[in-house]
Amino acid sequence: MTDRPIIFSPPMILALLAGRKTMTRRLAWHLTADSPVKEADGSMTFPQSLKPTIWQKVCTGDRLWVKTGRFGRRDESTITLIVTATRIERLQDISDEDARAEGVTVVEGGLRPSEAFIQLWCHLHGDDAWQSNPEVVAITFRVIKAGIDTLEAT
Repeated sequence: MTDRPIIFSPPMILALLAGRKTMTRRLAWHLTADSPVKEADGSMTFPQSLKPTIWQKVCTGDRLWVKTGRFGRRDESTITLIVTATRIERLQDISDEDARAEGVTVVEGGLRPSEAFIQLWCHLHGDDAWQSNPEVVAITFRVIKAGIDTLEAT
C-alpha cells in the first residue's frame, strides 16, 4: 500500500464530496528531454522520450490524499481515496458510464456524459488534448471524507 497526493479542480472536489466522482483519468506517459547529443557535424540535438508517470504505479489498495490547493500538505487533507481498480486505456475509449463516474454533470436533453467529459478534458488539458488520444490510467476509488492521517490514527 502506497500513499500519494492527488490534485483535483474545485468542481471535481465538490463532485467527490457529493458522491458523484468515483473515477479519475491521469496521463500514463509524459514527454521528457534526454541529455543533449553532440552530432558529427558539431551540432547538438535534444532527443525526447516518453517516460511513465507516477499514475502507472498506482495499485488496488493504495491511498490517495486530496490536496486542497496546489501546495496543500498531507496533514491538511480532508478527503482520502482508496483505490479499488486501475487500468490503462486510450482516452477516447471512455464510456458514458465511466464519464458519469468521472463526476461530470449532464443536463436533461443535453450532452451525453462522454461528450461532457470531452469538454472537461479539453478545458483542463488544452483544445487538442482529446484528438491526440493519449494513453491514460483510469483509477477507480472509494471516497473517504477524512484526512489520510486521521485514517491512520483509527
